[in-house]
Amino acid sequence: MQVSKMPDLAFIYFFTQTFQPFLDPKFEMEPMDLEREIVKDKSKWIREFCVFLCQNLDPKTKSKISLENVDYHLKRLMATRHRALGIQRNPLVYEDDNDPLMDLEIEDRIWILYLFCNFVLEENDLIYKAMEKKRELMRLEPIGIDDKGNAYFHVGESVRVYRQSEDWEPVSSSIDELKELASQFKDEGGELLIKQHLLQVVQIYHERELEKQKKEEEENERQLKIQKRLERAKLWQSEILTTRRTREKKSYQIPDEDEFSGEEFAIQKQEDSESEDSDRTVGEELDERPKRRRD
Repeated sequence: MQVSKMPDLAFIYFFTQTFQPFLDPKFEMEPMDLEREIVKDKSKWIREFCVFLCQNLDPKTKSKISLENVDYHLKRLMATRHRALGIQRNPLVYEDDNDPLMDLEIEDRIWILYLFCNFVLEENDLIYKAMEKKRELMRLEPIGIDDKGNAYFHVGESVRVYRQSEDWEPVSSSIDELKELASQFKDEGGELLIKQHLLQVVQIYHERELEKQKKEEEENERQLKIQKRLERAKLWQSEILTTRRTREKKSYQIPDEDEFSGEEFAIQKQEDSESEDSDRTVGEELDERPKRRRD
């Protein structure tokens, strides 16, 4: 049996979506996430979901439940409940129990998660109080029934829609499949209700995608501005360093013979010699002035 056709798996998704406002901490999921992760040998995502279930089932020890010790808490919480279910042995306790849930068969994994969702549903105070005020939270109503008597179910903003006739099966897993499904219903009777609901989901999906695209564009624009500022800062820093180096060269650079060659060096040497002769003549005249006064 395909995982996506298991009604217990659909219940797990419906549970998290319906009671999300009353759960703490919360856990966002799509039904496809659950279907993809539950069949793996090891899954951090499933372990995180188990932490979420245990923390909501036992709020008093919530801060002590983590990814590292969730296996222990799964066994502990099941140990006080399995006999009430008519199960003689804790299904999470056996010899090789490094990862007790994921070592089970896939059907048993889903069953354990289904049981824990029911435990939370029955024992969580916030959910209990919410259901006292709104009894309809306990009922999962179909969005409509087609001309063949098939019931259709949809929860949250997911593109996943389930159909229940003799069997329980998913009939859409993408936005394109959802549009195709909506086009198959008539514009009258119960099928009109299904069609209107599905088209509303499509509209919400597109609005959500436009909002997501807008946020991505705003983030890209913000990153571009930051990049331009960094480039301007680097250019400014480079200009400062270049200016400093130029000033240092002008202040301390002494001409060397290597900088001149041939005729240019001869001219420069002659100019330096004439300058030295001129300085010497001036010095001699200054030395002779006192002598003339004495004469």
